[in-house]
Amino acid sequence: MTQTLRMGILFGIAAAVLFGSGDYLGGRAARRIDIRHVMLASQVAALAVSAVAALVVQGDARAADLAYGAGAGGSAAVGLGLLYRALAIGRAGLVAPLTAVMGAVVPVTWGVARGERPSALGTIGVAVAVSAAALIAREQTDTDSGPTGAGIALAAGFTLGLGFICYASTSDGSGMVPLLSARVASVAFVALTVLVTRPRLDRSSIDRRVLLFALSAGAFDVTGTIFLIAGVRTELAVLVAAICALAPGFTVVWSWLYLRERLGRIQTVGIVLALLGLAAIAAG
Repeated sequence: MTQTLRMGILFGIAAAVLFGSGDYLGGRAARRIDIRHVMLASQVAALAVSAVAALVVQGDARAADLAYGAGAGGSAAVGLGLLYRALAIGRAGLVAPLTAVMGAVVPVTWGVARGERPSALGTIGVAVAVSAAALIAREQTDTDSGPTGAGIALAAGFTLGLGFICYASTSDGSGMVPLLSARVASVAFVALTVLVTRPRLDRSSIDRRVLLFALSAGAFDVTGTIFLIAGVRTELAVLVAAICALAPGFTVVWSWLYLRERLGRIQTVGIVLALLGLAAIAAG
């Protein structure tokens, strides 16, 4: 395996860790305040980070790159809003994996349709990784009797998958300019939504911890996106998408550690399979 491919896989792993952690933080914030306020705070934080990234990793962005970035930003605003809402009403052990599975299926299908062909071992790794995310979700589906947020989670995954495709379609020479374009679009979309809908803000529910959760969610998400963009520019989008599908493992672990959500046997098997799938992708 070449050094470039190794870096692509490492970028994908970093993105998965950051996405999973950011999802957990966003879900925690959405339990206390309206999702639209969470999104506004998180996207403003993401805009600040993306501005720094665009200055550090400059490029010659074409109009198409800016358009793809704006499309990714719109997808992120809608997708993350749906995801945080699902995490607020459902269990992270179900919502996060379902979102990731759908979020991986969309770009994997796109990558295969455009001619991407991983090695045999890499293909097995992709299948195992996506299946592992589904296993992590299965046990919660069988036992939960209250709201699960499953439908919202699937919609979130589909929308975020479209955003992945937009980022993967940007040119290598555009640097992180498309990322800045994406965050400008997402902040504008969320701000407009807040202005039009005027969600009620209960100031008694806001404390430093909730604000930190919301801001950190945005910072984690955009940093994960930086690694995602770097990953798809050095590795097949199919493989990077499959690696990013492992993000729920981190959401589930954080929820297990801090929210005491039960980690069942099937979920444990799913996490082990996720690691095996990742190993197969790396070896392939």
